[in-house]
Amino acid sequence: MSYLFFTFIVLAAVFVEAIGQQSPSLSETFAPGKEEFSVSAPCRFTTDLYNQDWKIYRCESEGSFFFITSNADETSSQMGAIRAQAPAGGISTRQFRIGGLACEVIAFVDSEGFYQTIAFVKSQRFYVFHTVTESANNPDVSAFIDSIELGRTIYEKRVQISNPKTILDVLFQPRNASKSYIDSSNASFLKAPNANRTFATKPGQTTTVKVLKTPQPAYTGLGVIYSIQGVVQLRVTFFVKGQIGSVSPVKKLPFGLTNNALAAVRFIEFEPAVRDGVPINVVKPVEYRFAIY
Repeated sequence: MSYLFFTFIVLAAVFVEAIGQQSPSLSETFAPGKEEFSVSAPCRFTTDLYNQDWKIYRCESEGSFFFITSNADETSSQMGAIRAQAPAGGISTRQFRIGGLACEVIAFVDSEGFYQTIAFVKSQRFYVFHTVTESANNPDVSAFIDSIELGRTIYEKRVQISNPKTILDVLFQPRNASKSYIDSSNASFLKAPNANRTFATKPGQTTTVKVLKTPQPAYTGLGVIYSIQGVVQLRVTFFVKGQIGSVSPVKKLPFGLTNNALAAVRFIEFEPAVRDGVPINVVKPVEYRFAIY
């Protein structure tokens, strides 16, 4: 009897732990002043004031991102950039009501393998609730969207219309090619990846890969808007002929930053590793750090 009782206790504990892992962890209720909404999330929101009539609140929890955009102008450039993320229909589109207001929610998978969910709400202001995660079934995402409430009083309604040039100047200012910035959609200022090359070696020589030049990937529009910072880590094969072989992401960042890193790594110039006087292929990690400030 004692053995059966012990087994039951163990199984119950495992079951409770499994349920706990699948349950949402919305520990923070966020209701900023001078906004209509309140929402719950698994992390604490922060914000930077880009302009007096629009704000973006953000937080990150275990690699998942949660964003809230509050804007007085639905036609502003940053709102357009966010809407451009959502393909027509996505993998699911649904309509529901929040505080009596119509709300459109679009869920989709982007080109970097991130699962994005975007909810658009129009009230006294224009709100976007946006989540990005690498998990297809992250319970925090649906719980975050379902927790949205509107109807709080705005004590000071901001009415000044955004100046699109303000944000466009930040996002799309010309890049200096000499700084080796690269964008995955346009690398015309860089030379093509090196063709097959030969390298002089000495008998018995043993060396590691020697990187000569590493072009840096550029920020993307939403990367700047959402102040995404961090590291993209890639697993890279360095071929004996001076070419980059297979590349796979180990740690990713959203909104095109991973794609830009994947493009930039192809233009690394290097001398291959050598073992006992013979060049060899090697696989090494390469990191790109994205920092706005």
